[in-house]
Amino acid sequence: MHRTIDDLLQVARLPSDQWAAAEPVPLDDVLAETERRWHGPLAKQGRHLALRRRQGMTTAKVPGRIVGQILDILLDNASGHGLGAVTVTARDIGDAVAIDVADEGFLSIPMTNLFTRESGTGAGHGTGHGIGLGLARSLAEACGGRLNVASEAPTTFSLVLPLNPDDDKTGA
Repeated sequence: MHRTIDDLLQVARLPSDQWAAAEPVPLDDVLAETERRWHGPLAKQGRHLALRRRQGMTTAKVPGRIVGQILDILLDNASGHGLGAVTVTARDIGDAVAIDVADEGFLSIPMTNLFTRESGTGAGHGTGHGIGLGLARSLAEACGGRLNVASEAPTTFSLVLPLNPDDDKTGA
């Protein structure tokens, strides 16, 4: 958790016009690192983590550090509030990439408040939901992307990031 907070503070210190360009790395590297970080914690809960990469997505460039932090927030949310298996799916949607994080649970708070940042002792209890999802959405928007709820049951968040048209997504 401390590493995540330190990384988020470093990213937040970047001028907003540099966020989207920060550390572009192949999406496959980001997904592999995410799997390394989350396989063990989910397995300890008796939960399976599956990563699915659609063909052609392995070399798509994304701002790795920021995308990794967004995925950590979404997986932490799935770990703490979701149920069952967790699936991360990367898919090409034309000039953008979508990364879906799904679990077998359901949203228990109103969608209108889901991305509102709250802090204090109520976070994670009752109607409080902390700052994580609001921060994840802000980071996505800073990269020129967006973070939305794709499904309330099963819970699925979709991170959509624009791709640089000059990037070679196929490796050819």
